[in-house]
Amino acid sequence: MNVFRLAASVLATGLILAASACSSPSTKTGADDAGVSAGAGGAGAAISSATPAQSRIYFDYRQASLDGADQTILDGWATYLKANARVRVSLEGHGDERGSAAVNLAIGDSRASNANAYLVRAGVAAMQLSVTSHGKSRPAAAGHDEAAWSQNRRVEITLR
Repeated sequence: MNVFRLAASVLATGLILAASACSSPSTKTGADDAGVSAGAGGAGAAISSATPAQSRIYFDYRQASLDGADQTILDGWATYLKANARVRVSLEGHGDERGSAAVNLAIGDSRASNANAYLVRAGVAAMQLSVTSHGKSRPAAAGHDEAAWSQNRRVEITLR
């Protein structure tokens, strides 16, 4: 990793931690996250502002629709991505442990695709976004109850 990318990564991580300390808690069920890990954007990409503090969107059981709180999170990402055209993100959909692997892959894909469509409508270039579904294969929380399941039904926005 060259010195510029290392310095940008350290700076972005510090900005993320500072922003997350000031963020308000989420109104949805699920843990609030501290942001995203610093990373990509291409060699020499200048980051014009800190990444949004929230990088997870949580969903109700068997739901993939976005509510007002979700749209607020995505609006922050849209602003950031439009200001940083070289930055790329991955929208990773997840489900909880209930249901078949196929059903969870499909709902994870629907969740990530809805977030992708919202960002594109908000003016983000489609080439900055990628969509994937992990279904129930990558839980964020261990456990076999609603507290764990509510944290696992999510879309994670990660820099790539």
